[in-house]
Amino acid sequence: MALQAICYTCEIDWAAVRRPVETEIERALARARRLNRLNGVTGAILLYPDRLVQWLEGNANGLADSLDC
Repeated sequence: MALQAICYTCEIDWAAVRRPVETEIERALARARRLNRLNGVTGAILLYPDRLVQWLEGNANGLADSLDC
């Protein structure tokens, strides 16, 4: 298996967050962990006041599925 990686960033629109911020972050992390585990993907998330940066590593198919979701 060849290891590949993806790094991406996105802007956070806090006005669009309907739940308490902590709840939304925990929900997103739980979903990402579950999906990444199924796809054999590992990674890291950096959260800034207005931006999120994510680094993912795994095989090409697993990365594509995790990124699509």
